[in-house]
Amino acid sequence: MKIYLLQDIPSLGKKGEIKNVADGYALNYLFPKKMASRADKKIVEKVSQEQKHKAIERQKQREKDLKLAEGLKNFVLEIPLKFAQKGKKAYDSVNSKKIMEELKQKGIEIKENQIQLKNPLKEEGDYEVKLTLDKDIETILKIKIVSSADFKN
Repeated sequence: MKIYLLQDIPSLGKKGEIKNVADGYALNYLFPKKMASRADKKIVEKVSQEQKHKAIERQKQREKDLKLAEGLKNFVLEIPLKFAQKGKKAYDSVNSKKIMEELKQKGIEIKENQIQLKNPLKEEGDYEVKLTLDKDIETILKIKIVSSADFKN
């Protein structure tokens, strides 16, 4: 029997998917618990349209990610930090959230989980941080940590 899932079911599928299951499983378990409904032609057509729409959106996002990866090749993000005069010890550090905020100020929108930073950056200098924009779209972001006294906006 074809059913339409009304919620995520770990061993079966995600909400909104159409699955084939045994009649007894659907009639005796899924339908009474309101976990699924019968998949008629109208629902099948609706799900098909949603899948087409999601595929188009994924393709648009992928193109956007590829364009961003290309644009970041020659981009250097300068981040100012306050340092003590003696020994150049930083008062602060640069983590993924700080990088995301600095990029946002430059008009570049990425999510914090796309930044592959193992340890916070605490010293002046040049760094390369890997960004994973999509499953197979990765790029390197060049970061320059400068003293806030030397920073030119």
